[in-house]
Amino acid sequence: MRVLIASALLVVNCGGDTKTDAVVAPDAAVALADERIEVEVDPNVELLGLLSRLAGYPEYNEGVPSTPFIHAADAWFETFADHDAVLTAHGNRTDHQVGFNAPASLAVHLDSSLQLRVPLSPYPERLDYRWRDAPTSEFLEEVRRFHRDADFGGFWRQWTGYSEQVEGRYRELFAEQQLIEWFDNVFGEVDGATYVIRPGLFEGRHNYGNSVRTPDGTLEFHPVLGIASVDDEALPVLDQGDVLLAVHEIAHVYVNPLFEAHAADLEVGASAAFAHVADEMRRRAYPNWQYMANESGVRACEVLYAQNKFGEKAAEVALVLNRKAGFEWIGPMSEALDKWIETHDAGDMAGFPAVAGEVMAEWAADPTRAAVPTWRGPKVVKTIPETGAAEVSPLIDEIRVEFDQPMRTNSWSWVRHSDGNFPNTMDSPRFLSDQVAVLPVRLEANHYYQLSVNSITYRSFKGLSGESAVPYVIEFTTGTLPDGVEPPASMTEPPPNP
Repeated sequence: MRVLIASALLVVNCGGDTKTDAVVAPDAAVALADERIEVEVDPNVELLGLLSRLAGYPEYNEGVPSTPFIHAADAWFETFADHDAVLTAHGNRTDHQVGFNAPASLAVHLDSSLQLRVPLSPYPERLDYRWRDAPTSEFLEEVRRFHRDADFGGFWRQWTGYSEQVEGRYRELFAEQQLIEWFDNVFGEVDGATYVIRPGLFEGRHNYGNSVRTPDGTLEFHPVLGIASVDDEALPVLDQGDVLLAVHEIAHVYVNPLFEAHAADLEVGASAAFAHVADEMRRRAYPNWQYMANESGVRACEVLYAQNKFGEKAAEVALVLNRKAGFEWIGPMSEALDKWIETHDAGDMAGFPAVAGEVMAEWAADPTRAAVPTWRGPKVVKTIPETGAAEVSPLIDEIRVEFDQPMRTNSWSWVRHSDGNFPNTMDSPRFLSDQVAVLPVRLEANHYYQLSVNSITYRSFKGLSGESAVPYVIEFTTGTLPDGVEPPASMTEPPPNP
């Protein structure tokens, strides 16, 4: 569910990396190497995402790129903020914890007329559990009224060309990828299954692994991939990290039911591991050991795919970022998955949950293992503002990063995740010392910011030995500007590299 490796557009970079890795706008008819994969923006997913945005769900508001599409949607639908569908969506959040993947899960269970494709009784196999106790039928009646009252169809038709351009970018990204073949070799081929990648226009930096089991037994995969970074044409900027996001979300459809069916084999080890990382897991919306175990299996797939398809360096980056997210045992688990695949037939996965449980139990029994580095490069030890900070003064004029060792002071990669959430720059980046880097900025009041020091693609923050620094995400929210105080104007162009 969470973004693991953020797709990123280099904004301020020096030292060898260029923007040539960014995907060029393709012809929408680009053919995919794996003919079983389709790419299509789903208006139902976007409608439920819009309602979640209007209802104030943070994940559908923070980190969403500031594009003409988003501005147009906010303007078109602002007078419908008190519509019954929006009010019920708000109640679904407060009373039934609906959020994150749940709106998209419901959306892919709907047909083009917003009717359920699968009856609610018996409860659909693949529908998110939070809709079980929510007033789902009543909510869908209100959703259909909202669609009519707000003329969502009219709005959507105006943006069909844009959604097709977005689809084209993703087709270009996946043109040479054999994702489903890789999953077939691990979990076995799913007869008759369909796979449609759903670019998410309202989902921001979040991604969701949704699926539907239709009444005739067909399994449909609908991974929703949020757009975390856009270019000057408001089109997604994509890289290997976005391929791994697709792997991550597709893996949920395989791993979750496998691990849930064998929960008894996981519980002891996963519970022991969860006890060490419970606060971090809950912060990331994994409230219990089962969620954490599912996510662990998915992340192991992601790391192994990176190793198989992109090489050791990409796998190392994926591993480090997963460890940073609290999943310290992912290295051993991905190795165990690799060994299992080598020694078992495709689809023979019933015994793997027990192995995964043993991996987590072993880690929990020796938590000092978390201190063993998996990356030789420099690490960020301090940032100003601190990542996760709230009510940051909008008057601060620089973002400061301190590393754990001396750095090359003539190269850097400050990386943005979306135009609207990367701070306006005031001057060229610089180093205050060989361990402290500074990005001069002009901040706005009451604004969410997100940027990275290095990324999976851009790695020009380097130590003296030439090793790239571990990617580090900085995110914070500013407070209110004091009365009568005006911030300085920002630069109109990105600062030059030295």
